[in-house]
Amino acid sequence: MELYYCDNARHLVCFPYSIEGLHTMAINLGIKKCWFHSGHHAHYDIPKRRIKEIQEKCIITSSQGIIEIIEMNKSLKINLDVLKQVGDKFALIDSYIEKGIKIPTELTKDFIMCSLPDNPYKDLE
Repeated sequence: MELYYCDNARHLVCFPYSIEGLHTMAINLGIKKCWFHSGHHAHYDIPKRRIKEIQEKCIITSSQGIIEIIEMNKSLKINLDVLKQVGDKFALIDSYIEKGIKIPTELTKDFIMCSLPDNPYKDLE
């Protein structure tokens, strides 16, 4: 399951983050490749005419949140094939816990359903 994040500066990324994922996200959202910015913090910009439309399909975060998503990928190479095979949203959280990597609050809110009575992750809120 891929999530889309954007900030109010029109930067757009996907989670789990990868260059391939960014291009897939752009196709899914109908954003042309000319809006792609490569480099140290690769991302897409949201076309000005489509800000509201795209933001409705994304989780809005801060610019720092966008950078954290990109940087997390550099510190932890996520094996997307394994995650797809497992099919478990909590597998991603587990991989972060095992590596001792701080889990951004915005990401844990997306993955954790605290209403579950036997949720082992509820103390991460």
